[in-house]
Amino acid sequence: SGGSNALLYQDTRDNGKESLRNPLKGVKQILKSKKVLFSNDLKIGQRLRRTLEVIAVNFGATIVSTVEEANVFIGMYREGEYIEAVSRGIVIGNLTWFYWMLVYRTWIKPEKNLLHYPIVRGGLPEMREMVLIFPNKLVFPL
Repeated sequence: SGGSNALLYQDTRDNGKESLRNPLKGVKQILKSKKVLFSNDLKIGQRLRRTLEVIAVNFGATIVSTVEEANVFIGMYREGEYIEAVSRGIVIGNLTWFYWMLVYRTWIKPEKNLLHYPIVRGGLPEMREMVLIFPNKLVFPL
């Protein structure tokens, strides 16, 4: 379909084109010039992955399929593709960070919030006996 509400989504992995409705028309381009890689370690199905990719494109991103192409890496664990992303010095965050930016329509560095960064699978051994206490009021900048 080709009306004004259509988004031409270019997927760099297969050079295929797909016409999709754009429910976010006119949205702030917080991911402009970002080349986003959604890691294979994310525990999400293909339908959700595709939806997140389309949303990222609506916010200005280009979806890529390798760490070499990316300047933003979204993953769950500090292993695998994450290691290469660290060595390349690109922005690294997790899905919580991605969702936060969508909700607040603001680009922030994931390092600003520990909960926005990939985790160590199984946790940190040196912290197994520790108890973490969080304040009962969370404040999010707007």
